[in-house]
Amino acid sequence: MRYPTTHKDLTRQRIINVSSRLFKEHGIDATGLASIMSEANLTNGAFYAHFASKEALVEAVIADQLQAQLEQFGQAPKDINGLKQIINIYLSKEHLSNCSEGCPSAALLDEIVKRPNSTKNAYTNGLKRIVKNLADSLPETRPEKSESLIISLLSLLIGTLQLSRAVTDEMFSAQILESGRATAHNLLDKHWNP
Repeated sequence: MRYPTTHKDLTRQRIINVSSRLFKEHGIDATGLASIMSEANLTNGAFYAHFASKEALVEAVIADQLQAQLEQFGQAPKDINGLKQIINIYLSKEHLSNCSEGCPSAALLDEIVKRPNSTKNAYTNGLKRIVKNLADSLPETRPEKSESLIISLLSLLIGTLQLSRAVTDEMFSAQILESGRATAHNLLDKHWNP
């Protein structure tokens, strides 16, 4: 039986989607190819028709997830209010409790650091696109100043979410999120009205 030309692309994307969820839930190294292919309802042998190695899959997942995040952020208005909307959604209880569908940086950053340069390059390229896109939302300033502010903001958001997920005390976790939101809003307000 001959499949339509889109079948291979759809199957590849299904593997990426399943891998993304499993990597975020269990970690990259703790997730085996057999688990991924089983979850995707595919045979283990089918993996190599789509990826040369697990690391090639990791690179594809990172690139895909950062592109999806860029598109999600792109739905917010391109102004200070849009950035505040992103902050509020990012540092929400819903995002906190939905690691498998959330930010790839908050879920996988500690593992990406240990990956080969090819994987780090996929992350670097995706992150740079996000920084540039968000920097375009800031008032007229020098691009390097806007990008510096966005890098600081993203660092604050990612670190806040990771810290909030790491604690077992729910009230303390909520306090961490609220503190991060307030600090991120203040950072933007200071830039907007120096």
